[in-house]
Amino acid sequence: MSAGRILVVDDDAEMCALLDAGLAKRGFEVTTRTSGDAAIALLDHSDFDAIVVDLNMPGTSGLDVSTWVAANRADTPVVVITAFGTLETAVASIRAGAYDFVTKPFELGAVALTLDRAVGYCRLRSEVRRLRLAAAADQMDFDQIGLPGTALIGRSPAMRRTFDTILRAAATDASVLVTGESGTGKELVARALHDRGRRAGGPFIAVNCGAMPESLLESELFGHVRGSFTDARAGRTGLLLRATGGTLFLDEIGEAPPALQSKLLRALEERRVRPVGGDDDRPFDVRLVCATKTTGSGPISITASTSSASTCRRCARAATTSCCSPSAWSSRPRPPPKRTSSASRQLPPRSCSPTRGRATCASCVTASNARSR
Repeated sequence: MSAGRILVVDDDAEMCALLDAGLAKRGFEVTTRTSGDAAIALLDHSDFDAIVVDLNMPGTSGLDVSTWVAANRADTPVVVITAFGTLETAVASIRAGAYDFVTKPFELGAVALTLDRAVGYCRLRSEVRRLRLAAAADQMDFDQIGLPGTALIGRSPAMRRTFDTILRAAATDASVLVTGESGTGKELVARALHDRGRRAGGPFIAVNCGAMPESLLESELFGHVRGSFTDARAGRTGLLLRATGGTLFLDEIGEAPPALQSKLLRALEERRVRPVGGDDDRPFDVRLVCATKTTGSGPISITASTSSASTCRRCARAATTSCCSPSAWSSRPRPPPKRTSSASRQLPPRSCSPTRGRATCASCVTASNARSR
């Protein structure tokens, strides 16, 4: 790859040849012109990463070339060289739009270093301009259609907030939990996270955890080896390994058995998976997106979680638990703790029997003291 396309402008043909040979050895692609008019004519239809121009030339001077470049190709840096290195000359060059100023005699290494910085500056400006144009195009599509590159459409404030959350989460590799009522588009959100992330070129695999029995779901996620269970005549690679480099979407994760959730949590923490019936752990690299339905009404909620259990909540109603926590996946309500009266709490358990008139546990001590009063 070329270090940069350079235009050298000097009325001295020998100086042009010297710079051409010296810069070419350092990886630059050099084009020379011996007059300011010829340089401007070339710049009118050709692009360069940087320009080296002599200050004092007959006719169109180096300052004139710098002024033209600043007006017509503002992103192209100009390096002015001259044998008259006075402060007034340097100030005039910078005011004319020059990027840097080099005095004769000079070393080719110093000129090459200056051009390296100038080319980097030019490419940075070009990248910033490209990103601004892309952002403006995305914003235009965002205002008119929805989220570009995805199947999500909408223009309401709630959808805009959802799009913003998706873009922020897609820029990371954090695991994501999407909650919402059935039919609100949780899988569309998961696919949008995949399509707008750095894993868009990898596979997107979706699994409905509520539609499989426990044994089949475990084999589907982690895989199995031959002979690990009845009819396991051949080994099978699990989805955690098959989705490496991409995204694994687990829909209705709340319907998965708690034991399987715990095993999945362990695999996510260590980023290694052991097939059913296997002895060796194998590494995997997937982004996990889970979804579970909610019972109440409200918009879709998106929660991103890293391994440090930090969360990002940029939605109207964010989830309060991390998607890597099994308690966040289970939708089964837990029974409330049984309430007991103060009298019953003072009685010793049936399995405790005082020995030789002395209590052997804290409960018996409490009960004994109460009887003595």
